[in-house]
Order: sequence, then structure tokens, then C-alpha cells
Amino acid sequence: MCRAAIPHLLATKGNIERASQLRRRRGGWIGASASGDNWRMRIVAAGAALAVFLSRAAAMPPIVLEHFPIGLPGVDASNAALLAALDHKGTFYTQCCDTTIVVFTGETAERGGTTLFCPAPPDFPICFITPGCVCGYEHPTGASYVVNGNYLGSLVGPSILSYDGHAGYDYGYPAATPLVATKAGMLCKAVEDFINGHQGFPTAWDKFHTFYVDHGTVAGAGFASWYLHASALEGALASLTPGSCAPVASGQVIARVGNQGTILPHLHFEVRRYVPADGPEAATSQVVDPYGWTGSTPDPWEDPQENPQAAYNPPSLWGERRATTGVCPRPAGRMHGRQQEPARGAGSDAGGTGSAVVELPGRDGRPGRPRRPACRYPVRAVPLRIDARVARGAGRQPL
Repeated sequence: MCRAAIPHLLATKGNIERASQLRRRRGGWIGASASGDNWRMRIVAAGAALAVFLSRAAAMPPIVLEHFPIGLPGVDASNAALLAALDHKGTFYTQCCDTTIVVFTGETAERGGTTLFCPAPPDFPICFITPGCVCGYEHPTGASYVVNGNYLGSLVGPSILSYDGHAGYDYGYPAATPLVATKAGMLCKAVEDFINGHQGFPTAWDKFHTFYVDHGTVAGAGFASWYLHASALEGALASLTPGSCAPVASGQVIARVGNQGTILPHLHFEVRRYVPADGPEAATSQVVDPYGWTGSTPDPWEDPQENPQAAYNPPSLWGERRATTGVCPRPAGRMHGRQQEPARGAGSDAGGTGSAVVELPGRDGRPGRPRRPACRYPVRAVPLRIDARVARGAGRQPL
């Protein structure tokens, strides 16, 4: 509780005399006279101070991710090439039985019209057991979805939101792109993964090269960053066996983008909260959205019955979000079937827009330090050739 509010809460009719004797150590508060209705005003003021304190505490993220998992200069949560988003509606991997996708911005897609990889009608149980039924739904007007600001969509462009029941974020970057630890912790090759599974393989590492960085316990809850589809772990980490762990530093290169267990290279990324006594791999762990919730409507996850494997977490975990936007160069080379444009102009933003610097306010209105504005890539659809193997599907798997 805010220390300044304590004297106000004590200032009731029976404690006026006691409250008047209290002093803050630095002399900021002076007790009021016991006469009149001063005590009522103090209680009202104390309630307001407590409400502000609680609202600020509620807005604080439980953990701050210090680095974005894609280890490329200038790439962060607001401009990373996003292929598929985390679905806040329904349970994970219910295949085509759930016909709605809701992402952290509140943007929504419903099954109807053009769909992606949905061979079965949305009728239980056929929709649930159909192999390869991983669904994306078209925008009702054919417009592009925004999501993080650089949503490219999976295969067919940003007008289709993917995927229904998806448990994480798919970032599309070329094979061998470095992956870094979002925060310091113990890197472990996963044995179990009760969300994405490892059907047909002895461990989750063998199936999808699944590993996680356990960041430890914060306020009674454990947090871990999960990575899927990596080509291999970096350096000495490659010698780890499933179930074994090693310490890593925040921002350390720990692996490379790959396509283990899928077709096209990309990173499937999740953040999970777990019960410390159970551990990160337990069935009790829950996915939290690192982007929080910014939609104008209530987050479906506010209802704990919406998805028992997910936890409501409105604040962003990416740390301080930069409000301004600009234009950034795209990564060089081919990315997920799209030809990337090289940066135009060294030492400046793409397109020769210069390197504008903005000063963001610090806490409590104090002057902030100069920073480059965050940047977003322009979103556009690019026709792609769909691999027949993907269209046929290969059973339930995180894409």
C-alpha cells in the first residue's frame, strides 16, 4: 500500500487523535484537526490513492522480456515478420471445431468464405480428427489484418488470419537466422509438451526441437520462453540431451531458425506461466500472451473456462513499448517464400527516411532518454505457390 495513504486510512472518528500524531519521515504529511468533516475527506482521498496504486500494480507485467527472440538488428515485437498469431478464442488445437479466431488486438476472423487448410466441416467429431485441419479465415471485407503491425499471414497473405486454436506466434525468417534468449535463465531441451505434443516421438525435442528457457519464479509463479522448430542449439548447448539444462545469458544466441517437424523455416514462440512446484513441462503450465491484450472488447481469456491452457495477462511482456512508427529495412534474403527487399541506404531507415530520434517521457513525467522510433513494415499480400505436402497435412502440429 502507498505509504502516504496510511495516515488517511487511520483517520476515522475513533482514530482522529492517533492519526493527527503521525508524520511521514520527511515531514510530508501533517495531521488535521479533529473538528468538522475532515476525516471524511481524508478517507475519500485515501480511497483514491489506493485505487491509483492498485491500478498501477495491475498494469505492471509479471515479467519483462528483455530481448526479442529473433536475433536480428532492428527486429522487435512491433515489426517482426509475423505469419500466424496466438488465438484467444477456444482451446488450443481443437482443429476446425472452433470457427473463430481472436488475436490480442481484438481483431477477429470467422469461418466462412475463403478458408485455409480446412477440409472438414466444423462439425464434431469429424472436424477434430481430420488430419491436417489447421484453419485460417479471411477478413470479412478482404482487407489486411494488422496484428503486430507487420502481419504477413501464412502462405496466402495478410487478408487471412491464422491459425484457429494456435498456441503461439510464428515468425517467418530464413533458416539459420539467430535466435536469442529473451531473458536469462536455464535452457532445457523439452521432454514433455502438453500443449503442442510430441506424437510419434519419444520427446518434444525429438518431434519439434522444442526447448525452453526457464526464467525462474516471479511473485510466486514461474515463467519460461518456449521455442519450436529450431535447426539446432548453438555451441556447447547442442550437447544437451532431452531433460538436461544449462544456464544462458539474456540476449545470448542460443539456436537457429529451422523447420524441424514442419515444412517451412520459422520460429514458433510461446511464453508460459507454470506452478513452481510442478515445473515448466507440467500439464498445469499455461500460455500467456507476450503482447498482452490491447483490444477494445474484453479478452476471451478473462473467463478462465475459455481455455484452461491459457492465462489472462493484459500487460505486454515486451517491456517499454515505443509509440512512434517509421519504416525499417527488411531482412535480406528469402523469408518463408517471400523475396525480401534489401535495405535502401546505409546508416538510415529504408527509403532514405533518415534516422529520426524521438525523446520519450520517463516515469512520473521526468525527461526520458532519446530513442529511435519503433518501426513497422508495410503490409502487402504476395501470391505464393502452396506446397502439396502442406495441403495434404501431416496430422496435428504447430505450424
